[in-house]
Amino acid sequence: MSGTPAPIAVHLTLHVDASQLGGDLLEMIRKAVAAGRVTAGQEPQPRAPARAGAGEDRTVSQWLVVYREILARKTLKPATRVNTASNLKHVDRLWGGMPIRSLKPRTILAALQDGLGTASLRARVQALMKDVCKQAVLDEWIDSNPVLALDSVRPKIQRKRLSLEAFDAVAEQAVLHPQGWVAPMVLLGLATGQRRADLAKMRFDDVVDGHLHVEQQKEAGKGYGARLAIPLSLRLDAIGLKLGEVIEICRGYAAPGPTLLRQASGLPLEKSNLSARFTEIMRAAFERDTYGPGEWPSLHELRSLSERLYRAQGVDTQALLGHTNQAMTDRYNDDRGLTAREFKRVKIAPDASEVPEI
Repeated sequence: MSGTPAPIAVHLTLHVDASQLGGDLLEMIRKAVAAGRVTAGQEPQPRAPARAGAGEDRTVSQWLVVYREILARKTLKPATRVNTASNLKHVDRLWGGMPIRSLKPRTILAALQDGLGTASLRARVQALMKDVCKQAVLDEWIDSNPVLALDSVRPKIQRKRLSLEAFDAVAEQAVLHPQGWVAPMVLLGLATGQRRADLAKMRFDDVVDGHLHVEQQKEAGKGYGARLAIPLSLRLDAIGLKLGEVIEICRGYAAPGPTLLRQASGLPLEKSNLSARFTEIMRAAFERDTYGPGEWPSLHELRSLSERLYRAQGVDTQALLGHTNQAMTDRYNDDRGLTAREFKRVKIAPDASEVPEI
């Protein structure tokens, strides 16, 4: 077969003087080196295995096979894995058949806008697609991340805040609920302003030196939360109860047990039960058309209502909610238009000339 032989790499280790080599052999090596067929003095490098679909035509679907392997090696919570798997189906549906190197910001934006129904879903899929492309850059499937050119989708929050009047209606339904811990739950949630996971694990032996000790559980981001000592004397004027009185209410509705909220048998509750029962009493308290789709307040809205009520009393709600910055607390203080139609009184400092002399 005619043609130029393919270059080969040969590692030569000579333990003798080159002059000792036969003239014909030495001349052959020199010619091979000159022709580029021999690389002297280099270790032979193993050939990298060819990846499936290598080349310009590799598709997004082919990359997702690799991306799923990357996700499998990461430490993710079960719920995160389920949600990511669901959103990856949208990624595959929208862009799977496209060559990954053909992805452009405008093609991604068009698919997000036309192929996904809600802003919240678009936000989740865009965030995932950003990571999909970032990993593809790191693995050298593409040279740059096309999602970085897009503005982040900021879906409008639809869930309504709870008003104090709405809480009163919910509390009435909680008293009627067949499970005795539901009414203490809504009182405890409002009196403490804590998250669902923290409500579920509060214990009677967390009461130390006249304070309820709370070590907050952060389910997202950091693996730890704030540590609080809430005085039992803290009174929420809107319900006319002190925290210590709410804790006493938690004693008698069920068999003795370690946790404030517990089953009739005294056993602790799964935190998901708290949300499910709150939804039940919300639905029982209001007509079906009171709230639109996605607007029904969840158990977490007790935290916002607690913040707003305590702030009106002058309580340090940033400390109570366990936030590291005031900006986060202010987000809870936003009532999302609940009192938009009310007239707000403007407070002014008293005129010194009108203050009577003593």
